[in-house]
Amino acid sequence: MNRDEDKESSYVASFELEFREQEEVGRRATLNDEQLAPRSGYLVELGGQPINLDYVEFRILRFLAKTPYRAYTKKQIVQAVSSEDQPVAEDDIGAHITSLRGKLGLFSDYVQSVPHVGYRFKA
Repeated sequence: MNRDEDKESSYVASFELEFREQEEVGRRATLNDEQLAPRSGYLVELGGQPINLDYVEFRILRFLAKTPYRAYTKKQIVQAVSSEDQPVAEDDIGAHITSLRGKLGLFSDYVQSVPHVGYRFKA
């Protein structure tokens, strides 16, 4: 195993996922001494690195990660993540999962497809 593989495997071994709503974080960006409101959305820290997710991606990831290895249908995911303010269509779940995996980068395989069922989170 070379150094890059050692570094990658130690990073994977220290995989940590922390969820926080950005409003709770209360971060503000400063640009030319002007305070800007925090971006809307949600913050997930993955191995200590922040990943900005939209509302639905955040809710899907949090829902799946609560019960690792349990597979959920698209319908179950929609019921868990939809709200009155943010309805989610069953047909859109695949696109949200694709976007979420893209943002997870090296850890994209933690959100797995389960043939003939739906999706699950691998811990």
